[in-house]
Amino acid sequence: MSSLSTPAAALAALRRGNDRYVTARARHPRQDAAARRDHLVGQAPHTCVLACADSRVSPEVIFDQGIGDLFVVRNGGQVLTPSAAASVEFAYLLTHVKAIVVLGHEGCKAVALGRAIRAGESVQTPGQLAVLTDAVTTYLANDDGGLFPTVGAVVARIRALEVLADPLRTGDLVVVGAGYHLGSGQVEWLES
Repeated sequence: MSSLSTPAAALAALRRGNDRYVTARARHPRQDAAARRDHLVGQAPHTCVLACADSRVSPEVIFDQGIGDLFVVRNGGQVLTPSAAASVEFAYLLTHVKAIVVLGHEGCKAVALGRAIRAGESVQTPGQLAVLTDAVTTYLANDDGGLFPTVGAVVARIRALEVLADPLRTGDLVVVGAGYHLGSGQVEWLES
């Protein structure tokens, strides 16, 4: 179980883990039978990560974390859908995470689709894809053309969740944004 009891300690663990990953010194901690046994009765992750569902963006890998360290919520474009919001609230209320990280990444196809729709391009959205593109376009309202355009708006929406108001006010919880660079593996911290 996690022994990281402060938001600063949780974020420091992520920074150290990403540094190990980028420099090819990943430890792959707590990924064995003992870790599985230790978590049979519960979990106590230190951080919730809301990340894109892109297969190249695996929070446990890029932060070099093990079983039980991260509570990961993933969807296309790392947007705060009702289900994602409920999962983020669950992470704090039931597992007592100390940090919530909204992790965008360069080359996000969901963001590219949202940008195309906002630009008035004709985009096919078969099946349930329109649900995703509608959510992404909502978070692109103030798109500045940057690499991680949805992250700041999602961070703001998470900070506005009523359930998180007290822990954010007291400093028991932080919500920050970050962006993952696919080529280098480096995580760029957008807010702290």
